[in-house]
Amino acid sequence: MQILIVGAGSMGFTLAQQLDEEGHRVVVVDRDPDRVELARTQLDVMGIVGSGLNLKALREADLETSDLLIAATDLDEVNIVACLLAREIGVRRRIARVHFAELLDDIAEVELSVLGVDELVNPAAVTVGQLYDMITTPGTLETAEFAEQSMVLRGLRVTAGSRFLSASLQGLRAMVSEPFVITGVRRGNDFLVPRGPFKAQEGDIIYVVTTADHLQPFLRFFGFRERRDQRIILYGASTIGRHLAARLERVEREVILIEPSREKCTRAAEELRHTSVIHGSALDSHLMEALHVGSANYFVGVSDSEETNLTGALWAKRLGVRRAITLTQQPDHVALFEDLPVDAVVCPISLTAGVILRRVREGKILSLFRLAGGRGEALEVVVQSGAPAAGRAIKEVDFPEGVVLAAVVGASGARIAGGETQINAGDRVVMVVRIDALDEALALFGGAG
Repeated sequence: MQILIVGAGSMGFTLAQQLDEEGHRVVVVDRDPDRVELARTQLDVMGIVGSGLNLKALREADLETSDLLIAATDLDEVNIVACLLAREIGVRRRIARVHFAELLDDIAEVELSVLGVDELVNPAAVTVGQLYDMITTPGTLETAEFAEQSMVLRGLRVTAGSRFLSASLQGLRAMVSEPFVITGVRRGNDFLVPRGPFKAQEGDIIYVVTTADHLQPFLRFFGFRERRDQRIILYGASTIGRHLAARLERVEREVILIEPSREKCTRAAEELRHTSVIHGSALDSHLMEALHVGSANYFVGVSDSEETNLTGALWAKRLGVRRAITLTQQPDHVALFEDLPVDAVVCPISLTAGVILRRVREGKILSLFRLAGGRGEALEVVVQSGAPAAGRAIKEVDFPEGVVLAAVVGASGARIAGGETQINAGDRVVMVVRIDALDEALALFGGAG
């Protein structure tokens, strides 16, 4: 597929890198010559210096022969105009990144086709959804959904005393009535794909796939009990901070939002009905102690200052907060921050790029979620007619090392995979793979390319 990306900032570069790795022909356009040069030299892509508002520049970037345009600049107006120009030229699909939730509300009143856009993706909305799921689903550090959300993946931290430590993988299956598959384990910097004798260790992150209906009973069995009336402390009245507080205040006992800007405090206080808005800084040790941060269930750094988010999360952990989450706008910082004593690092750029990439794919690969900082992937793939695995039971398929088939979605619905489960052409399969085994895994189902 030929793909034109307007905007070579962090979002555009991340998208270009992934799409280039998947074998697409990628062209990037940006007004900043340094960004274009970085993309040219570090990736196997074509780069054009120019504006998404300039039809001449877009034509120079082969807009007329592109199958897809992704408008990913920092300016909503540029992204929408670029999509309009692409529509007039005849580009089949057009995706725009938008920042302002208010714009989404306004656009909801008109047809997207009027704006020349097929898909709108909002980083704040994507990030709020991820954080909300992490906070309201006990023990969750990473999430993914498949088969119209009937099948779910959760990344869960193994703590001291966890039942995950009580038996091997084979033993755990015998202990639990709910259907589930442990598809991967993050241990330090390694992503492991476990087999039957595998046994978890304290500190591991376990990636479990189960049905949405069985998720809560499964979590309760392993000690991840739903905590009602949680106490949540958010730092930063950013768009993400305000919208996350608005969702959380409907279901949690106490939500506190700390913000150093008086102007932002005033706006947040006007928007939020049941959230305590506090003027102050996460770097103020007296304030943090006065708010009893150590007794909170969560501290979440969601301000526009990456450094303050991280420092606040580290300070909250030192005070005793149960879980601390920090936000970074730099995808490269995720792995760096994960080595620090925080519970989770969330990157809106990576999350949004993941959403766009899932919408780019057509036909064979329906969903793809990167796990463990990109060391593993969870995919939903359509089984093609004539594929090596088609027409065979799972136990008859020679899966390469680093691949676990978790579920099959067929005519009778979604079900957790077992050895006797039949794989038919047209079914969808959910699997987790180590990144180096991806091509072999896809080849089994005819899903490569």
